[in-house]
Amino acid sequence: PPARQTSPFVGREDELGVLRTAWAAATGEEPGAARLVVISGEAGIGKSRLAEELLSMVRQTGGVATAARCYAGDRPLPLAPVAEWLRSDACRQAMERLDPAWRAEVARLLPELGTRPSVPGGEEAVQVGDTWYRHRFFEGLVRAVLGIDRPTALLLDDLQWCDLDTLTWLELCLHLGADAPLLVATTARSEEVHDNPDLVAALGRLRSMGIVEDVELGPLREAETAELAGLLLGSGVDPSSVTRLQAMTGGFPLFVVEAARSQPPTGAATGVDALGSPRVQAVLAGRLEQLSAGARDLAALAAAIGR
Repeated sequence: PPARQTSPFVGREDELGVLRTAWAAATGEEPGAARLVVISGEAGIGKSRLAEELLSMVRQTGGVATAARCYAGDRPLPLAPVAEWLRSDACRQAMERLDPAWRAEVARLLPELGTRPSVPGGEEAVQVGDTWYRHRFFEGLVRAVLGIDRPTALLLDDLQWCDLDTLTWLELCLHLGADAPLLVATTARSEEVHDNPDLVAALGRLRSMGIVEDVELGPLREAETAELAGLLLGSGVDPSSVTRLQAMTGGFPLFVVEAARSQPPTGAATGVDALGSPRVQAVLAGRLEQLSAGARDLAALAAAIGR
């Protein structure tokens, strides 16, 4: 895929402090260090950008950071995020040191390893859901990640769309790797989390273990919106334009970024043109699709009335 254009990072000092603390706890010497961080908020609020800042910090401190994401769909591909993590350079190096029996289990998910499972029943045993073979398969995938010889941060974007198998794997990973220097950071659209009952149940179990750190993001303040717009435009933005920009975008970083990028070089970043951005339209359309028919009619009436 094309490289993602990273926007400047503005504000979020408190939230970034929570992530630094979670990373310090995960890489400390006390047992039970592994942690799960859930960065939640509405679409476009800046969850992924905050997570990227965490991964940058991890790499600067000598740790391993690798990212994967979930995708929307009626039947998401099982364990696709785990396969994405395992194909990272750090995990592939760790798999070179993995015991052949466990490496064979990983080959079920990564056929390019070229190692065939040797357990009785082979693929059929896993496909029919045999509990023992399934656990062994998942444990092999966990061992491949835990075999990394440095503190590790795994990022999972769009947790709200996570499949059941990946959730099961995550729980096992945090259980078997309780003493490992491991931080799993996730981002989730707060308005869609409850549409995934398997996710709600998994988070409930993990929270009861006391290893979950919740970070909820809200909109940027007006001063932060002005700073972000100024960094993107390469110049200061006058106060009247900032007020209009804050009103138009609601302080959502994605909307601020699209507004600034839609302006001509000498533009004032009013935010009006940002409404035509495909990214903004996709976010707004996604929100409207969640409404009932009556609520959608009400939204249409409100749009006709205006602010």
